Amino acid sequence: MIWTGDNVPHVLFDKSDVNVSSLAARLASVTGSVKAHLQNVEVYPSMGNHDVYPTNVEEFSDAQASPVINAFYENWHGQFWLNDTEIETYHNWGYYAKPIRYEDKAKPGTWIETKGKLISLNTQACN
Repeated sequence: MIWTGDNVPHVLFDKSDVNVSSLAARLASVTGSVKAHLQNVEVYPSMGNHDVYPTNVEEFSDAQASPVINAFYENWHGQFWLNDTEIETYHNWGYYAKPIRYEDKAKPGTWIETKGKLISLNTQACN
């Protein structure tokens, strides 16, 4: 499953109580739902432009400087979705690349990598 982000309803940005903490809480809720309901599914997570506050504004002065990327890292670290190298790359700048793989139906628990690669970009740097 390709999880494209924008986990927060866009109408929230019309309210004054939106902040990084409230976005992080919503991310934790959505992450929990994905984990609970898609346990045996390969998930390729990404963040959307409405997953940051203020919308479309992100901190890129140093690696791991973005409070929003740090919140995603806290929710996704240790999950089956990204290996250590992928999650650490994500933690620094909000992007990663990983091989596309699938589970061998004849040998459950065995994963086969394809020649394809998924690249999750953080286009916030382009704003």
